Amino acid sequence: MARYRVLEWTNYIATELHKTFSPLNCPNTPEEFKEITRTALLPRVFNVLDAQLSQSVFLAGDTFSIAYAFVVLGWTKMQNVDLSAWANVEGYLKRIAERPSVQAVLKSGAAI
Repeated sequence: MARYRVLEWTNYIATELHKTFSPLNCPNTPEEFKEITRTALLPRVFNVLDAQLSQSVFLAGDTFSIAYAFVVLGWTKMQNVDLSAWANVEGYLKRIAERPSVQAVLKSGAAI
């Protein structure tokens, strides 16, 4: 069952979080739609993630998995999206960022 939980959350990150962020990363997106994305669409996704992270340390349980979520959620910094309303998501990002392997990648300057 654990494997299916990882697949479930990987699909959610791909189809909901990543997809919803896409307009913010596209230079041709009208500013009005970018604002809707920031204020209505992304918060809907953050609410789901925050609820899940209130029940477990990581998205698919208490074992680290799905680094993809860390990468996509990192786009909040590039796009000036404030996550302070989602404390569990912020905690998740902090936990992942503190991992030695993630620290090594961040220090190497490699694009995430």
